[in-house]
Amino acid sequence: MDVEQIEHEGKKLGYVLRGHLKERGRNFPSQEEDYLQLGFLNLKKGEWVLPHEHKPLERKVLETHKAVYVVSGSMKFHFFDNKKKIKEVKLNGGDLIVLMKGGFGFEALEDSTKIIEIKQGPYPGLEKDKEKFSLEG
Repeated sequence: MDVEQIEHEGKKLGYVLRGHLKERGRNFPSQEEDYLQLGFLNLKKGEWVLPHEHKPLERKVLETHKAVYVVSGSMKFHFFDNKKKIKEVKLNGGDLIVLMKGGFGFEALEDSTKIIEIKQGPYPGLEKDKEKFSLEG
């Protein structure tokens, strides 16, 4: 599977799944301890994910993880650790990035770049949820 790990000084900051994944079957690049679980399924006609529902389970979440899917266009994600920029990653339509630790910012590289963001809730509001800082770090 084409998964790029983004790490810095032993911290897993996130990972990228490219839209051209061709591996068959059910693949879960996330680890059991990750707060946001991600799977990629490439199924043949007639294959099932059997009907199921998830049991009520209290979970303690201490970090906000976010998944960003680039529907179309392209973007550049900037990774920060301790408010210092450490890496840039370009994503194109069909790519997905999971953000786990550290800071990040992103910019559209094309007009009409479309993305979908997914993260845990509930959202307590900007003041409690985010600390903004300079792009230069």
